[in-house]
Parts: sequence; structure tokens; C-alpha cells
Amino acid sequence: MGVGNAYLGVKVLLINRDCKDRISGVVNFVTGNLRPVKSDVDERLSPWYKENSRVYVAGNHACWSDPDLTRKVNKRRFGTVIKSDAFGLTKMMERHSKEVQEWISERVRSEDDGQTTEEEED
Repeated sequence: MGVGNAYLGVKVLLINRDCKDRISGVVNFVTGNLRPVKSDVDERLSPWYKENSRVYVAGNHACWSDPDLTRKVNKRRFGTVIKSDAFGLTKMMERHSKEVQEWISERVRSEDDGQTTEEEED
């Protein structure tokens, strides 16, 4: 999870480490610059990010005021961008907390389905 400036840290981690197989999803809350997640080395990174992310962007963000910018941020390299009706990081996290918890729970459950260890089978 990346909130505010920590959002950049998530991007750096994904671009610089081959860690997609160990991450079931990414949640970000953004009020500042939207950052594309793309790699010259890993061509699957942007599609993976689009499929496995929720990027909540403040309702008053500049990207929503211009149709061209809105179209640009909906490209896969920016992840699954969701317009929040809240303004400010704290308000956005409060507003979307249940939605995020459900999304994470679904991803964890689907990841666990069919995967058991030898201990669990006994």
C-alpha cells in the first residue's frame, strides 16, 4: 500500500525488483502526481499493474479536469485508476476503507484456493 509520497516507493519497488509473483495486489491513495509503472526490461509489468492494482485519486485532482488527462491516466501503466469523491489522503482512506478491505480479502482468498501445504493436508 502506498499513501501519498509512499506511492512512489511502491512504483520503485515494482520497477526495480522482480516481485510480481509475491504480491497479490497493490493499493495506492494519491493526491499528487500520478506515476506510470512501466519497465523496459519487463514488458508484462504494466499489464500486471493494471490488473492487480487500485489507485484511488482525489476527486479534485487535475487529471479529472481535462478529458485528455483523464484518458491518459486510464491507460494500463497507471494501474486501475479510481476517482474518489473524497479530497485529501485521510478522507480518501476513510471513504474507501471497506472497499479496499473487501478487494484485498477477495485477492487473498482466490490466491489461497487450491493451494495447501503438506501440513494442511494431514
